[in-house]
Amino acid sequence: MDKNSKDICLGVLLFVGFSLLYFAVIPFAVVVPKSIKVQALSPNFWPRVTTAIIALLGLSVLIGGIIKKKIGTSFPLPDKSVPDTVQARSFVSYKRPIMLMVALLVYFLIMDFLGIVMASMIGLLLFATIFGEKRLKVLLPITVLLPVCLYYFFVKVANIPLPIGIWEQFL
Repeated sequence: MDKNSKDICLGVLLFVGFSLLYFAVIPFAVVVPKSIKVQALSPNFWPRVTTAIIALLGLSVLIGGIIKKKIGTSFPLPDKSVPDTVQARSFVSYKRPIMLMVALLVYFLIMDFLGIVMASMIGLLLFATIFGEKRLKVLLPITVLLPVCLYYFFVKVANIPLPIGIWEQFL
């Protein structure tokens, strides 16, 4: 499979996957109170914006792959004389979007139970690991401090209550 075909497959995967999130998952999974009049304040606003942008980026990758395939610019895959590690890296381009979608689903599912702070810690750890961060001295402090600091900012400064899940009984 040449690079253009991979771009087409990746574009279809991103476009279809994130379009399904936009049209099927978010409307049913995110509860929007009737009292919200401004769309930008709605709890489903940023998830919809993010998924729409990623779906459009997937569509652009798809269109770019189709155009390159039509005009005949293709990049051949490495031959067998190239080490397997190079060929294995090309598979990562398909695996990472799937892993990200699964990680986002896990993050969404554990948020109510564990609370936003613990879920964000686990989510940041998952996302950073998916993107290849291996330095634990950098990763662990960030995954702990960032969610805690953001939680206290929203709760104490902005007066916006956030779910704390099972930790509510200890506070």
